[in-house]
Amino acid sequence: MSVLRRYYVGITSVFLAVFALPLWAQNADAPIQQLLQEHGEIIAKSSRKTIAPAIDALAASGLDEAQVVLERWQSKEMWRDKDTGLFVYGEKSGKELAAFDFADGSELGTFVARDFKQLKPNSGIRGMIGAALVQFQLSGSFTEKMQALDAIERDPEASHLVALSK
Repeated sequence: MSVLRRYYVGITSVFLAVFALPLWAQNADAPIQQLLQEHGEIIAKSSRKTIAPAIDALAASGLDEAQVVLERWQSKEMWRDKDTGLFVYGEKSGKELAAFDFADGSELGTFVARDFKQLKPNSGIRGMIGAALVQFQLSGSFTEKMQALDAIERDPEASHLVALSK
C-alpha cells in the first residue's frame, strides 16, 4: 500500500470516528425515533393534506419527547439524515450542523449540513403542529398557556376541549 493511500485511509478513519460515529451512537431504537421512522416519509414530504396522521401519532404517543419533536419541527429545527433517515434537531452554522438526539437531548456532534435535509413545514402545517402542542402547553408555564390559547384560536379542534377541561 502506498504512503499516500495509507494516509488517505488513515484520514478517512479519523473522520468517521470523529464525525460519523456520534450519529451512529444515536438511539435509533428509542420509541420516539421509531415513531418518527414509522411516519418518516410523510414527515419528510409533508403537505397539509397528508401530515395529520404523523402529527396525531406524535401528540397521542404519550412520549415525553413528543413535545420537543413538535416544537423543534414547528420552529424548523428538525433535520433528517439523508443516508440513515434518522431524525435529529439541530442548529446550522455556516456549512455545519450541530445535531442533537430527540430521545435524550444529547449532543451527537457537528456534521456537514448538506448531509441532512432540513424540514421546513409551511404555515398551515405549523398551525396543525401548534394545535397538537396545545395539550402539552396548557399544563406548562404562563407563556406556554398563552401559546396554547393562540393555537386554539388559530386552529380550533374538538380535541382541545379535553385539554381545556383538565
